[in-house]
Amino acid sequence: MNCNICELRCCLNGDSFGRCGMYQVLDEKITPRYNNQLSSVSVGRVEDVPLLHYYPGALTLLIGTVSCNFDCYYCENSRIARQAGDKIFRYSLTPQEVINKAKQLNCEAVAFTVNEPAASFPYFLDIAQAARKNGLKAGCATNGYFTQEAIALLADSIDFANVSIKSWRDDFYQKSCGVPSVKPVLRNIEALHKKGVHIEITTPVTPGMDTAEIIAIARFLSDIDRKIPWHLFWLLAEYKAEIGHHVPVDKLVEMRNAALEHLDYVFIGNLVGSEWLDTECPVCGQKLVERINTFGCGSQLADYHINNEKCPNCGSKSDVTGEFSLSFLQEATYGDTHRKCPALAGEMASEAGLERKPILGLLDVNGYQKLFDFKTGIASTDSNELIKKVGSLIEEEPYPGDGIIESDDWVTHTALKLVDSHQPDLVMLNYAQPWFLSLNNPSKRREAVNNALDNAQTFIKKTGYTPLIVGLGEFEKVQRAVALEEMLKGENIVVFNGKTAFLQEEAFKKLGAETLEQLSSCWDVFTREEILSSIEAGYSSEFARNIGEYTAFARKGVCFKGASDHFILHGYVPALAESIPVYTSLKIPGHISEIASTVTNAVNAGEKVALILIEGVGVADYVQPGVDLCSNRDGRFIYQLPYQYMSIGAGKPYSQCEYQFPLGQAYWMKDYRPYPFSRRFNRTVYSAMRQGIGGRRSISVGNRNIMTHVCLEADIVVECYSCIQHNFATMAVFY
Repeated sequence: MNCNICELRCCLNGDSFGRCGMYQVLDEKITPRYNNQLSSVSVGRVEDVPLLHYYPGALTLLIGTVSCNFDCYYCENSRIARQAGDKIFRYSLTPQEVINKAKQLNCEAVAFTVNEPAASFPYFLDIAQAARKNGLKAGCATNGYFTQEAIALLADSIDFANVSIKSWRDDFYQKSCGVPSVKPVLRNIEALHKKGVHIEITTPVTPGMDTAEIIAIARFLSDIDRKIPWHLFWLLAEYKAEIGHHVPVDKLVEMRNAALEHLDYVFIGNLVGSEWLDTECPVCGQKLVERINTFGCGSQLADYHINNEKCPNCGSKSDVTGEFSLSFLQEATYGDTHRKCPALAGEMASEAGLERKPILGLLDVNGYQKLFDFKTGIASTDSNELIKKVGSLIEEEPYPGDGIIESDDWVTHTALKLVDSHQPDLVMLNYAQPWFLSLNNPSKRREAVNNALDNAQTFIKKTGYTPLIVGLGEFEKVQRAVALEEMLKGENIVVFNGKTAFLQEEAFKKLGAETLEQLSSCWDVFTREEILSSIEAGYSSEFARNIGEYTAFARKGVCFKGASDHFILHGYVPALAESIPVYTSLKIPGHISEIASTVTNAVNAGEKVALILIEGVGVADYVQPGVDLCSNRDGRFIYQLPYQYMSIGAGKPYSQCEYQFPLGQAYWMKDYRPYPFSRRFNRTVYSAMRQGIGGRRSISVGNRNIMTHVCLEADIVVECYSCIQHNFATMAVFY
C-alpha cells in the first residue's frame, strides 16, 4: 500500500516502513508505528517556531516526535530527525493530555517544531484539532512536502505554519534532501495561504546559493503576497555539513537587500546579534517590533511599538497578526561617563558599593562584529582603543566550537594575548571541552582531559602566574533513567539536565508506598523550606515565589526524565563527586566556596594568580603529583554546574536549585529584557573575587558559553557563544 501523507508516496508492506520509518500496514490499513509518543515537550515563545508576525511573545508549547521524510545534509536536529522511533526515549501523551499540559503552563499555542510533522501526521492533526476545541492556536514548522490531500487536511486544522523552501532548484532537493523536486512545496505554500493559514517562510542559505536564486524565491512569494515574512537562515555546520563552511554575513545582507525589492519583510535568523530581525513599517520605516537574537533560529523581543494594530508614526495598518500582551519594564541606563569608559564605570560602581554589571558586549560572528549595550541588547556605537584591540584579537582567532578538543587551545591562545596587552593581576580560565566530550562523544573524553590539563600547564609555564587549578568533577554512565513524567501523569514535573526535578505536593500524593520505596534509592528530596534556607537571603525573591514544594536531586548514576528536559542520549551525567581536585602552591581551600578568598588573599599579597577551572575532570583524572582535595559538598547538597561557578565566584555557597523559575515561569514573564545575552543567568552573581581585589586588573577567558562573565566577572571577559560542533560566535564583555 502507498502512504499518501507526503509526496514520496512510499510503498509500505511487511517490514517496509517508508522513508520516515514511522508508518506500517496493519489489517490492510496504514497506521502510525508509535501512537501518542513525543520526543520533547517544552515551553517557549512563538518566535522559537520561528514566527515573527504572529502574536508576538505568545507562550507556546513546543512539541516533536522523531524522524523525517527528508535527509538534509545540514540538518540541525539530526539526532531526532535521523532516529527510528524505538531509539528515542519518549513521552506517552494523548492529544488531550498535550492540550491539558499546554493550558496548565499558560500557553496560548501548540507548535510541532522539533522534527517534520509529516512523520507523525495523524497524531499532530488530532493535537491541532484538540487545541482548536480548547481555545488554543496550533501550527508547525515543516518542509512542506505533503500530498495535496494531506495539505488540505492540514490547512483545515492549523492556524500558522513556517514552511521551509530549501532551494529554488530541483537538483538541490535531489542531492541534498533526497526528494525529487521543490514543486510540491511551492504548491502547498499557495494552498495554505489560500486557506487563510498564517504562513512564514524559512530558507537555509547554503554555501552554493547565489543572489539570483534568492531573487527567484522572493518573486514567487511576492506573487502570492509581498507581506509574507521570509527568514533567511544563516546555516551552520551540523550533521554532514563541513565545519567552518559558512556563508559570509555580508553576502547574507546582500541577499536580503535584493529580496526586499520584492517583499516587505525579510529577516536574517540564526545569527547571534543579528541587526536584521526588527519589523519595520514598509511605508515610513518606523520600527514596529524590535528583537534580539541571542541563540538559535528564534529571537527575543526587545521592544514593541504597535498601537491598536497601527504604526505609531504614520498610522498604517500593521501586518503583524495579534498584539503583544505583556508590558516592558523601564530599564535604568548608564550615564555617558560610564558608557564611554567601561573599566572606569566598574570602578565607580564598586567604590559606591553597587553591584557591578557588564556594560558593553562585543559579538564576533565570522568577522561580523556588533557592539551592544549588555543590559538591553541594543546596538551601541561607544568604543575605545581597548575594545578595538580585543575586537581585532577575536577576529583573528574565532572560537572553534563546543565539542571540539582544540577549543581548549583557543582559550590558552586568547588568554596569552590578553595577558600581554592587559597585564592583569588575576586571570580566570575555564576549559570546558572535557565536559562537552564526556556528554556527547565519550570515546574522546580521555584525549580532551589530557589536552585541557596540558593547556593549563602551558599557560602557567609561559606566564609564570601562580596556579590554582580546580577539576570540577568527572562524568559517569547512567545506570537508570527514571521517567518521572510517565509516573506522574498530569503533573507539572519540571526536570533540568536530567539531574534536578521540581515537584508539587500533589505529585507525591499520586505515588504509592511501593513506588516511593523504589525511588528512595534514585533521589534525594528536599522541601521548599530546606531549599530556601540554603540560599543567601535576598538572592532571588522571584525564585522563592516560584519554586515547587519539593526538589528532587538524582543520585549517582541516575537520570530523570520529565516534560522540560531532553534525555541525555549517550547516557553520561556528572558523577556527583563529593571531593574535587585542586593543584596549587597557595593555601589549599577546604571547600569550594573558599576558593575565592584563597585567590583574593594571594592577589592582594602581590602575587599574580591564575584561577583555572577544568570541567569534566575529577580526582581520578588528575594524576599529576601534588594534587589535593577540596570539598564539593554543602550539607546534603553536592555541587554541580552552574553552582560550582556561582559559589567560586561569590565565595558563598549556593544551593543546587537548577533554575530560577519552574517551567512556564521563566524570567521574561516577570521582566522580559534584563541581560538577554546572559540567558538563564539574568542576574549577575555578586563576585567576592572582583570586589576583594579592588582596582587590580583581571581578565577571564573560557568556553563555558557566557557563564564565566556572570559568575567570574572580570574587567574583560572573552567567551564563546556557540552550539555543538560549530562556531556560533565569540563574545567579549566589558565591565
